[in-house]
Amino acid sequence: MLNNSITTRVTRTIMVTGTLFILIIYTSLYFINIEKSNNFNKNNLNNIIKIVRPHFNTNTINDLIQNDKYIKEITFDNKTYTGSAKNEKSAFRLNFEIDKKPLSIKYGDSSQDEYVNALKLRMGVVAFGFYILVFLISLRIKKVLSPFEDIVEYFRRANVNNMSRLQYKNKNVAQEFLFVEAEINTMAQKLNSHNEKINFLAFRDELTSLYNRRAYYKDISEFVNSCDTDIYLMFLDLDGFKNINDKYGHKSGDIVLRQIAKRISKFDNVYRVGGDEFVILLKTNNIDKIIEVAKTLISSISEEIYINNEVIKISTSIGISAISPNNSVNSEDLLKEADIAMYEAKNSGKNQFKFITKDILNKIQKRNELLKNLKTATENEEFDFVIQPQVNSLTNEIIGGEALIRWKKDGKLLSPFFFINELEDSVFIIPVSNQIIRSVFLYVKNIVENFNFNGRIAINLAEKHFNDKNFMLYITNALNSTGCNPKHIEFEITERWDNIDSEIVYENLKKLKKIGFYISIDDFGEDNSSFKRTDILPIDKIKLDKNFADRIFEEKSSVNSIISTFNYSKLSNRDFIIEGVETENQVKKLKNIGIYNIQGYVFYKPLSKEEFKFILKK
Repeated sequence: MLNNSITTRVTRTIMVTGTLFILIIYTSLYFINIEKSNNFNKNNLNNIIKIVRPHFNTNTINDLIQNDKYIKEITFDNKTYTGSAKNEKSAFRLNFEIDKKPLSIKYGDSSQDEYVNALKLRMGVVAFGFYILVFLISLRIKKVLSPFEDIVEYFRRANVNNMSRLQYKNKNVAQEFLFVEAEINTMAQKLNSHNEKINFLAFRDELTSLYNRRAYYKDISEFVNSCDTDIYLMFLDLDGFKNINDKYGHKSGDIVLRQIAKRISKFDNVYRVGGDEFVILLKTNNIDKIIEVAKTLISSISEEIYINNEVIKISTSIGISAISPNNSVNSEDLLKEADIAMYEAKNSGKNQFKFITKDILNKIQKRNELLKNLKTATENEEFDFVIQPQVNSLTNEIIGGEALIRWKKDGKLLSPFFFINELEDSVFIIPVSNQIIRSVFLYVKNIVENFNFNGRIAINLAEKHFNDKNFMLYITNALNSTGCNPKHIEFEITERWDNIDSEIVYENLKKLKKIGFYISIDDFGEDNSSFKRTDILPIDKIKLDKNFADRIFEEKSSVNSIISTFNYSKLSNRDFIIEGVETENQVKKLKNIGIYNIQGYVFYKPLSKEEFKFILKK
């Protein structure tokens, strides 16, 4: 196909070039021969005037008539004979009696016809030969070539109807261009229609038909300049929408977006400004109306959606900002403030709304300062870890420990309480976690070799690790460079992850287990736990959340949950541990149930690396 395409282009170039060459040569020779013939006529006309007179010698005249091919007419005895000595000599083979009757010979001005006819014949032969060559090449490449091929191809691609009408062999050039002109006019009308559609789509979202971000920027400026009431901007973000795409596919995600758009489109001035982000502009001085609208949106969006016999539940977090009439606030700032309030709603538990306040803005300012400091700390490798031991309550034996991150700031070790949420949401979580992982690998290798440690040290993984394409490469490189045995390392994941049951999590856990690492699920029971989901994940241990230990004497349901989870772990051949145990009474209650593996302040608080080595010596 490539060769045919190249041949076609080469042939087309030859054809166009050859056609132009023939036209140029023909035109040049035409005018040259016209000039020649005019000069010939002028010269011969003078000779004829001299020759054609009465009483000339008969033989001389007959010889002239029979041999001069440019004679057109002979008048003799009041009769006119036409013909050409070249083609029809017999017409002039008359027995002229010159002496008896007058005779006149007419050359006229048409001797140029002979030149032109001869020229046409020669150039026709050349042109015919050239187009025969083009035709043979067309047969070779199985594609008809013509001087109008580009025009035909243009209209074919534009889906112009009745292209079969372009039969060049049946029309002359003028007719062809008249047709092309008509088709161009038709296309111009269609183009105007397309332009109107494009102008419409320029301010509409193609998937949901709501207004888009461009329309928002256009409208908000008009609102601010002309409105005599307060303007409220509601920024909506769907909670856990990424998980829907991962679990059910992007087509199902698109259906969800269209359903949500339909539910909120009953309000005026609704915009889709991002993947699962929507904006609603409202003009009112009544804040109670805004609260009512926010509650209505949360209720409407949380209604179940049915796709392919699947029930999908989704919620939204809403941030609200406001502007007073004739306020000079920037439209981008208004959107940003609503976005900030929306994230505050998410961080407060999702499925709710928040108004932007000075407290929130101050909080964001502090957060930005913290992120700036985290960036510096990441570059300077200021993060380290401590270890909280895990104990068997029957034997008081150290069975393992959990590495807990700390920030070495201003000579102190800062608890993750002050920075972990911001760190996990930032881009710094991956380099910081990688630094901690490698440090733990080195430490574990040391305590295994020098303190006969036979347990495992747990490391918390961040959800963003599983979206990092270099995660597994870093783990294997760190393992090889430190010489750590993976059987002494336990990686903890948490069911709080939005994509805990996604394919990417599952595949990475399988890879970690294949290398030899131990996998546990942390904070089990904190959110909507599901044994069915846990069955799918390749995990080795369940770590029950601290809340169950806190309520063990307060709620019978907590005890039942502990027992059912413990029994499930035994039936599924998984280890079990409970964290956050702080009193001896809690330990006794757990022993009565049969639970002995414990992590909590009742035995040890988090210890420095040297302190942990010290207790291993005992």
